[in-house]
Amino acid sequence: MRGNLQTRLRKLEEGHCDALLLAYAGVHRMGYENKIAEYLSLEEFTPAVGQGSVAIECAVSLDAAKKDVVGNLLNHVETRFASAPSGLFCTACRAAVACRCLPWVRWSRGKSI
Repeated sequence: MRGNLQTRLRKLEEGHCDALLLAYAGVHRMGYENKIAEYLSLEEFTPAVGQGSVAIECAVSLDAAKKDVVGNLLNHVETRFASAPSGLFCTACRAAVACRCLPWVRWSRGKSI
């Protein structure tokens, strides 16, 4: 179904569909938790590859030192380690698949060990 969250919920209330499957984060962020009828566990519903990750891109022409500054400020190391294998999985597979990757590195005081 096309549209933003409010449009989708309105279409549900108008009877255009019987149910919606939406990401909890967006529903929570917009304050519509009272509309949630059921929560799906990761065992019941595996998310699509890369869900929950945000990519950062910089222009090729951007100075390397500035790219490093941006990367250091915005990179979340645990997320990067968790999403790297799902990206490789997605590159290797040509079908629509679900994949859940978790960090494979142990962390202590903010550093990998």
